[in-house]
Amino acid sequence: VESELANLRTSLTTETSPIKRACKLAVAAKKSMALVRLMMPHIRAMAGLSIGFKTDRTDYTDEQLVVPVTDALCRGLPITGNCFNVIGGNFYCTLEGWEFLFGNQDVFTFPDLQIGSVEMGEEAKWVAYPPELHKKVGDRTITGRSVPGESYVEAIISCAHRGTGEVYELRFVDNRHLPGGMDERLKVPMNRGMHMQSVIGKAKCRAMKALWRHAHAKCRIVDPIGGD
Repeated sequence: VESELANLRTSLTTETSPIKRACKLAVAAKKSMALVRLMMPHIRAMAGLSIGFKTDRTDYTDEQLVVPVTDALCRGLPITGNCFNVIGGNFYCTLEGWEFLFGNQDVFTFPDLQIGSVEMGEEAKWVAYPPELHKKVGDRTITGRSVPGESYVEAIISCAHRGTGEVYELRFVDNRHLPGGMDERLKVPMNRGMHMQSVIGKAKCRAMKALWRHAHAKCRIVDPIGGD
């Protein structure tokens, strides 16, 4: 099954017809789901571990893990190495995942990533609702919510096309000092307990994701899945 999925991923990048690509993607997803259900006892053993894939809960059922794990397989990610997380039942590619994708293809060079200044924001704060906005959800009464702060990270990231040598670069910098310039730094939500290294890690992940999409678009290679 994995061999067939690898062949399908290759054909997805060269298929120009959106309809045919959608059909091939559906076939890849169907085959992946069959493999995931078959291997779920082994996959579940990897859930919640840094050597496998981390989750935000420990009570996911086997069926609830099928879709996010299938998502990872279709994108070409392994189930080991913390290359993706399952949060809220959904798939999220991690920094390790983007590094794996860049390191296991022969089109682009591995990204050169430079981190500049980091402006740390305040941690998340609890904001209470006025009594008239309190609401019941099941057995709980919602009386407020946590509002994250924001940190800003400067970064420059680039890679090159191995065939043509063309360089693809993204600059996430504060240009407000220039006429008509904008603050284009990477914005990272500040949850409780986050420190500078956590912020930088999330910023790197966002920079990698943006470059992956940018490079595929610039050289007109179809990114078969998209890349969330």
